[in-house]
Amino acid sequence: MSKWAKPDGCIVICGAGDFGKRVFRFLNALNYKGKVCFCDKNSELKTINGIYVISYEEAAIIENASYIISGIYAKEMMNELLNYGVLAENIYIYNPQFRKVGNDGGSFYVADSFFEDKAPKVVYSFGIGENLSFSEEILKLIQDIEIYAFDPTPKAIQYVKHHPLYKCERFHFFPWGISSKDEETLFYLPKNKNYVSGSLILYDGVDEKDTVWVTMKRLDTIMKDLGHNRIDMLKMDIEGSEFDVVPSIMKTERIFDYLCIELHNRFFLESENKKNLFLKQLEKYGFSDIYAERDEYLIAKSEEMLGCIMPVKRK
Repeated sequence: MSKWAKPDGCIVICGAGDFGKRVFRFLNALNYKGKVCFCDKNSELKTINGIYVISYEEAAIIENASYIISGIYAKEMMNELLNYGVLAENIYIYNPQFRKVGNDGGSFYVADSFFEDKAPKVVYSFGIGENLSFSEEILKLIQDIEIYAFDPTPKAIQYVKHHPLYKCERFHFFPWGISSKDEETLFYLPKNKNYVSGSLILYDGVDEKDTVWVTMKRLDTIMKDLGHNRIDMLKMDIEGSEFDVVPSIMKTERIFDYLCIELHNRFFLESENKKNLFLKQLEKYGFSDIYAERDEYLIAKSEEMLGCIMPVKRK
């Protein structure tokens, strides 16, 4: 897959919705320093995050511009640009490919490029609960892969130990959680005893009086204990701790390419700001979100996704 060469002129992102904003975060994660603007049919939109939003008619007369289309309305965007006289060779489509892995309640989205690379792989999966469908499917799809799963919750530990996967040679389980520091700490269990997931975060769904002591470790400590210098993918469902853990990982080394994560910003006040700040932090370290559905995000090192920007018309 060929790599996209970042243009010298202005980049016009077509569409100011979720897909357009995702393209903008991707460019930021690439540390693109050129001019950028959005174009959109909504004339009431003037700026997004300080970036101008202009009409398609205005966008079409920008000299030396490259236009990026994406999302479910990409074809309509392309036709709109062509109708205003934009040359097809100046139009690019951002179209990352991914698939849903695992069943409902335990599924995450994984980039197709992760499966295309045939090199041996290591996956760390934090937060199992009572659903191992993600690990089961990954192990079926990729032969040369090992999964290291972690969960300190008592119910989850019992679930995993009685699951057929526990005996698989390529699956390894440890009753630890991930944190920004190594410690033995109190872990809050859910108020609803039919649920399984506990948390370090005291939110409405957990019981302040029902706690257990658990072992929490930093990612670099876990990797050292298990003899890994890097991993290919992190999967995280850690009930709100991700907002502390992920930035603490990024501050050291970017030792993984993909992050499949459920965000629990709903546990916090100013929920939307919490999520947006998190995504902004990822940009700083060269990562951007490829796709999101509800609270589940597929995030990748931006260099991994350069091949996903392709010209509409081959030159």
